[in-house]
Amino acid sequence: MQALRSLIDGFIGFLRIHQLLEGAIILISGLILALVMRQVSLRFVRFLTKKYSVNLGKELSASAIRAMWITVILISMHKSVPHLIDKASAGGFMLLAVVESLLIIVWATTFCGIIRIIGRNKRSHKVFTHEALQFISNLGIAVVIVNAGFMLLTIWKVDVTPLLASAGIAGLAVALAAKDSLANFFGGVNLFLDRPFKQGDYVVLGTGERGAIAEIGLRSTRIVTRDDIMVCIPNSIIANSKIINESAPEPHHRVRIKIGVAYGSDLDQVEASLLKIAKNEKLVAEKPEPRVRFRSFGESALEFELLCWAHLPAERGLMQHELNKAIYREFNALGIIIPFPQRDIRLVQLGDNKK
Repeated sequence: MQALRSLIDGFIGFLRIHQLLEGAIILISGLILALVMRQVSLRFVRFLTKKYSVNLGKELSASAIRAMWITVILISMHKSVPHLIDKASAGGFMLLAVVESLLIIVWATTFCGIIRIIGRNKRSHKVFTHEALQFISNLGIAVVIVNAGFMLLTIWKVDVTPLLASAGIAGLAVALAAKDSLANFFGGVNLFLDRPFKQGDYVVLGTGERGAIAEIGLRSTRIVTRDDIMVCIPNSIIANSKIINESAPEPHHRVRIKIGVAYGSDLDQVEASLLKIAKNEKLVAEKPEPRVRFRSFGESALEFELLCWAHLPAERGLMQHELNKAIYREFNALGIIIPFPQRDIRLVQLGDNKK
């Protein structure tokens, strides 16, 4: 009986040593794999940067590579814990929870760092304003931290139901108190996603105001009109309004100049004169080329239309001014008559009515 018990104890000890060896092998293999992955990833990034001029960003690539090889180490530790200690015991639970918590913290820190790097990138500033980028970065970091916090509480078996209920009630109260601000915020989000216009574009509002986009904020959009007046429009309104973007899809803007000439005028001469005037004007874009159209027979004139393009919508008024002056001078020099409506009035004197 004593010999059998000794044999069983020896077998259990052998199994225990075997489990410890498996745990140690898993942990050492994870460390080696992490080191190999780190070196391979760094060389691969250098290869892409040198061979194909792919700029992944030093901070961005370093942050992602660091998170990956640390993750491999933590996963190997997580897999080796059941071989080293009973995971159902208090010690096993603590070790697994610590490893999982470290994994969450590593990736939460990595995501927060990536968000900050993207927020500081020069290309991001071309798409969003500084204010918008700062808010979006802070919002993204807050979302990551909150999710990481709830995951940590779940790992450590903390009941989050009361916290979720409290957060729901608080969120409802905030939403009711600031519904206008939230409407403007989501209107700004729609503008950032749809991008119907960008900073510097020349737009026409539904109310008739024309001007350049000065700033697209999270709550409002600011427009500077041709009278150098700042117009501030809440995003909830501008997101649901008809906006004409004269700078898109191309920045040039077409100008129509209507001109009437007297009946009997040489049509070819009129067309050639208008094209010559347009081509000599510096404010007129070369492409698309100017064109002339004979539109209709008017009551007192043959109605032509000169179609040409301004380089920028803001130059439309000045270009039209210069073209009108040049047309008037050229037509006077060539003897082309610009008629105007005339009315003959006849006065008839009626005699006294006699019975």
